[in-house]
Amino acid sequence: MCDVNNVEKFLCREAALILNRDEQSIKPDSPFLDLGLESMSFVELLICIEKEYNIKLINSGLDTSDLASISSLAQRVVQELEHI
Repeated sequence: MCDVNNVEKFLCREAALILNRDEQSIKPDSPFLDLGLESMSFVELLICIEKEYNIKLINSGLDTSDLASISSLAQRVVQELEHI
């Protein structure tokens, strides 16, 4: 089973790749907008999550609280994985 810390690390790494930034500059509690992750890059991140964890997030009813930060999205990913 995945834990939140591992999912956060994965999301930080993927966000850094998408944004062409140093992974150390991506903090789990940083808001996505502050990171510069906008709609198209966010969809790219969701696709990475779906491929890595074999879950569907795009149509899963994500709400604004899930999208606040890497940490909140990681919590949602773990929650989805628990329901598989």
